[in-house]
Amino acid sequence: MDVLDALDVERAAIVGCSMGAYAALDMAIALPHRVSALVVVNGTPSGWAHSAEILAQWQAVDAAYERRGIDAANELEMKMWLDGPSRAPDVVDRDARRSVASVNRVLLERQSTFKIEPGDLEPPAIGRLGEVTAPTLVVTGELDQPSVLGGSFEIARSTRAEHVEIPDAAHLPNLEHPAEFNRALIDFLERKLV
Repeated sequence: MDVLDALDVERAAIVGCSMGAYAALDMAIALPHRVSALVVVNGTPSGWAHSAEILAQWQAVDAAYERRGIDAANELEMKMWLDGPSRAPDVVDRDARRSVASVNRVLLERQSTFKIEPGDLEPPAIGRLGEVTAPTLVVTGELDQPSVLGGSFEIARSTRAEHVEIPDAAHLPNLEHPAEFNRALIDFLERKLV
């Protein structure tokens, strides 16, 4: 909201991916008068009960960070998010992998000095999805983590959102298949913001 205020923008289409989707959804519930359209990309609602499998993967990243350093943790996160649970690293575009790894490494470096997760909506979004009034699009990558896909599907179902699945993409379909992602995004916004 601070960005909208600084730009003197009263309402905007809010697009968020991953943790940004979590924050965008919370904003759409907390400040519906500021959100003209909502696009959730591979996101889960606040309060979502993640699977034991993905919680174990997060613990493995933390353990790798503590025992073997930032590069080991970064590689595990690349396997979790960019590769997804069903692809080998050599299948993913090398430039995309290099770019995402570079940005993710910066986040890991800063992890100990600031909290990177969005603030929590109270009560959480999971029980308030019916409060979303903005036209909503949920975009998922076909190969994302099952727990994240479950959260995204719940958002789509409970908000009566449109849903687009990007084939052969994991957690970041906007980076893996930008043309397909942009086509879906622009089509949605052109139809809903008329």
